[in-house]
Amino acid sequence: MADTKTDIIIVDDDEISGRLLKDLLRQAGYSTYRLRRPLDLLLAVRRRKPRLVIMDIVLRGVDGFKLLKTLRDNRETAKTRVIVISEKSFDFEKQQAFKYGAEAFISKPFNVETLAGQITHILDGNKFNLAALGGGMEEEEMSETECEPSDLKDNQVRTRVWGCRGLADSLANSESAWGRQTSCVSVETKDRLIILDGGTGIVPLGKRITERGGPKDIWIFLTHFHIDHIMGLPNFPCLESSAFTLRIAGAGETEKRFKDAVRDIFYASPYWHNRHPRAKLLMYEIAEDSYDLAPDFRLSAMHANHPSPTLCYRLEIAGKKIVYAPDSGLVGDPYSMQAYDEKLGAFSRNADLLIHDSCFTDEEWRQRPGEGHSSPSTAMEFAALQAEAKNLLLFHYNGAYSDETINQMKTKAEELAKENRWSTVCHAAKEGFSLTLD
Repeated sequence: MADTKTDIIIVDDDEISGRLLKDLLRQAGYSTYRLRRPLDLLLAVRRRKPRLVIMDIVLRGVDGFKLLKTLRDNRETAKTRVIVISEKSFDFEKQQAFKYGAEAFISKPFNVETLAGQITHILDGNKFNLAALGGGMEEEEMSETECEPSDLKDNQVRTRVWGCRGLADSLANSESAWGRQTSCVSVETKDRLIILDGGTGIVPLGKRITERGGPKDIWIFLTHFHIDHIMGLPNFPCLESSAFTLRIAGAGETEKRFKDAVRDIFYASPYWHNRHPRAKLLMYEIAEDSYDLAPDFRLSAMHANHPSPTLCYRLEIAGKKIVYAPDSGLVGDPYSMQAYDEKLGAFSRNADLLIHDSCFTDEEWRQRPGEGHSSPSTAMEFAALQAEAKNLLLFHYNGAYSDETINQMKTKAEELAKENRWSTVCHAAKEGFSLTLD
């Protein structure tokens, strides 16, 4: 390979489009080099020092995205400008291309009359309209609707369950009186809406919000990134309108910042179809601390006893205290010298409502120690003796459990409270359950 300076290197192993690209760009006055072995791209860029690389991502024998990432990770080639031109032009591919540093994505078949002009426009340092380059990512705005007035009074807080299950090893074929959606809870005041977790329950919640016309500014607090707590987010209906502002907060992961983990859900996840959000997204990484988010709204976070970085939340809002601990492994002995139960007890002390993990039956909980979950009986005892909560909401049932099993779990927790004459009122979460705190 000769050390000849070239304007544009073309990486396209389709004979027809590769030759067409080369001819069009030569006619526009550019010197070009068509690379026939994509794996030689790094060497070719080092030697020829091109102004631009035009590459497909569908290449024989190599992943085009890995090739693009290799360019970005190498100190000598990191600043090389790249345009992706490909027939595989789904939103996921476009988002991955931009993630790894491409300046534009042009869909095949490209317009032979305008392509050279587009390339010149980019080489001259202009920002191109990425929607046009991306093959028409048109935004269709939702019609503006006036938000329905709330039926809540100034001092009232309503908590509603939209999903209360964990994810089973296999999906159930039967309906359930408790519902099948995964974790999502809304906390609503007269003028504010807060969402806890983004499981599949967030989808029907989002439909309700859009039907009502708002509210338009919403906080979403994620406890962690286990799939059952985030799997509804990509299909949250409020994402489809620029009228909404979504403030998403949670803990960062060990190898990834929180905002990058959330962006991957919307822009670059290989696990579900991505749709480009039109809502305004604001991301906040929070730690074990307290945050004054509004004059009447204070949020506190605490690390939960659960695998992966996981948070419990305490919301102090409109004079009420709500604690949300959907994945929380209690030891279950209030008299033991155990740091987590004691710490969470202080965190939850005198809560108006404690929403707590009740994933396993008592028997299964004893058989599966160390998994970061609790049972209804342990949650009931903890809520009454250590948290001294006014209300307990059993939550996050094993997704494989039958209605009969959950009924038995609920009854056992209620009987335990009755036998011990505890003042804490026990509730069992189900889709549609709501509790208004006055």
